[in-house]
Amino acid sequence: MWIEEKRKRIDEVICLLLPKGESPFHQALNYSLFPGGKRIRPLMCLASCEACGDITDEAYRVASAIELIHSYSLVHDDIIDQDEIRRGKQSVYKEYGENLAILVGDGLLTLAFETLIDSPDVAKEVISASSLMIEGQVEEIGLSEPTKEQIYQIFYKKTASLFSVSCVAGGIIGEGNRKQVEALRIAGEKFGLAFQIADDIADKEKKGLNILSVLSPEEAKEEVKSLINSANERLSIFSDKQGALKELMRRFTLV
Repeated sequence: MWIEEKRKRIDEVICLLLPKGESPFHQALNYSLFPGGKRIRPLMCLASCEACGDITDEAYRVASAIELIHSYSLVHDDIIDQDEIRRGKQSVYKEYGENLAILVGDGLLTLAFETLIDSPDVAKEVISASSLMIEGQVEEIGLSEPTKEQIYQIFYKKTASLFSVSCVAGGIIGEGNRKQVEALRIAGEKFGLAFQIADDIADKEKKGLNILSVLSPEEAKEEVKSLINSANERLSIFSDKQGALKELMRRFTLV
């Protein structure tokens, strides 16, 4: 119930943030976001905020901005990887063409940063994570036979960094202390890595990097369990307010 309720509110806030219009660009913006995916990153932001304090309107606004950044990365990644399907329908570039899809990604990222203006401490963290995502994508291009260490570094930059900053943002907005925010940072990073590995296990045929090129499925599953256990250890400082965070991590890394 918690997840469904929060996901619905996130979608409502995203709708309010989107510029209104009927042009192909406006239609493509909406197409890139709805129907949405799991909204895991904004949910992690809200759960982290709840672990430290109360979920506020600012938390929903920042969480929605994080989802805009995630969606921007998907739009551009699909062009780079030439993936034709996203969230059960044609990817944005297949539906609207590559030129407009590039501009949609640019528009989503710009809107996200604009949304974060009123939360400067959070904005610094999110911008840093966004830069890491780009670095990770650059490093992945042209990598033909990566080592385990290279795969983990790219997973950290492309995936785990945004999960980590989602948790950090929630902690900052929830007025968590330094120890709590750092615990959320590390827990989010470990969850992000576990999530990406679990995704690789579930989709062995997907394009791009896959951990199964260097680990067996059994070894990969053990990695997921180890990472989640480590993340849960970090969350132990939150006592009885860690329930939503732990449930999200459990639900989205089942292997």
